[in-house]
This record gives sequence, C-alpha cells and structure tokens, in this order.
Amino acid sequence: MRGRASDLLPEIAIACGATVCYLPEDDVDGSMRAMQRTAGARLCESGVELERWSQSLRPTAPWSPQSDGRLGTLPLSFDEYVAIARSLPVTLPLGKPGALSAASGVDPTAMPTLDQLLCWAAEATPSNVREARARFDTSEPYADFVTSWCGETEAARAVDEYCDEGREAFARLRLRRTHKGSTRSLHCAAADWLAADGSVAEVLGPREAATRAFTPPLVLGS
Repeated sequence: MRGRASDLLPEIAIACGATVCYLPEDDVDGSMRAMQRTAGARLCESGVELERWSQSLRPTAPWSPQSDGRLGTLPLSFDEYVAIARSLPVTLPLGKPGALSAASGVDPTAMPTLDQLLCWAAEATPSNVREARARFDTSEPYADFVTSWCGETEAARAVDEYCDEGREAFARLRLRRTHKGSTRSLHCAAADWLAADGSVAEVLGPREAATRAFTPPLVLGS
C-alpha cells in the first residue's frame, strides 16, 4: 500500500476494527514529527484512541518530552549532560506480556490475508524494482536463521535466549555465516566479508544483532 500515513492508518484501523493505536512519541526530526502528529490527529478524528510510547531511558530528564521538557533545555556541553544524566534513574524494561485474548467485537475476516497483503505489495512495487529483483539477489544476511523464528512461539523463545545469553553469545550461536563466498547477494557478501576473520558478534554494532534478528518477526506481528 502506498500513500500518506495520515490517510492509510485510519483506513487500516477502520478496516480491521482497531480501537487503539500505539504511536511513538514525537521524533526529533521535523518531517517525521509532522507526519506523526498529522497521522495521530487523523486517527483521533476517526474515533481511534491514541496511546503514545517512549524509548527514553531517563523519562524524568528535564529535556524529556515526558517531563514537558524541550530540546532547548539540553545542557550546552557533554560534561553537563553526563552530570545530570548520572543522577537520574534509568527506567527498567517492562516484563513480557502474557497471552493476549482475542479482541471482542472484531471480525477476524475483516483482516487482510497474507496473500492479499503480498498481492497489494506486488501491485505497489514499481516495475523497474521488480525487474531488478528478478535479475539480482536481494537476500539479507542471516535470513536463513532469522526466518526460522518468525512464528510467535519461536520469536518469544529467541527473545528469551537473547536476554538470557546476552548479545554476543546469541549472535555467535544464531547469526552464523552460511554463504561463504557462494552468495549472489552483495548485502550477504558484505556481511560475510566483515566477519571473515572472526566471529559475527565481534563486528556487529551494539544494537545490530537484535535489529537483524527481531525486525522480521516484529514486522509480521509475531
């Protein structure tokens, strides 16, 4: 589906019978912030309740939106920032939710099927992109491993393993090299080249293992 978020989100919410939509707090980027606010306003006009959430580690900081702070309240130097941040408590992550019950009054047949979603995606894809995909391999690194935990139960088990074992141990075990020079995907080849002389865990960024491992399950709603 292509179009403005402010038009598409209310249509999707109405089509699937959603009554609540979770939206991140205003982004620091001006264009993204404007899009969030416009889409949020349109959702409210459509009768959808809006819940905002934040990734802030220190929501009590004077510059945090949750404390009615503004970007202008940021300290002028990094040393001042550190001095203030060290004195503030860090918000602990919430525990994982329990089993979710089916929403009452929602018609499950109103939800688009996977085949419908794939059909819409194909229709919205420009022809030159489809031609390029037919000619070049666009596989992402570690796709063989990541797709194995895209189901709800497997995704929950992988998250527990990541939290219990830690980032490096999880990456060493789960994100192994598979192509070893035989891949036609430049993306995979680049990842293999980075890890050629050592473990994958040693070359990934601090958040990269979690991002690569759990983005597909989250996109699928697992």
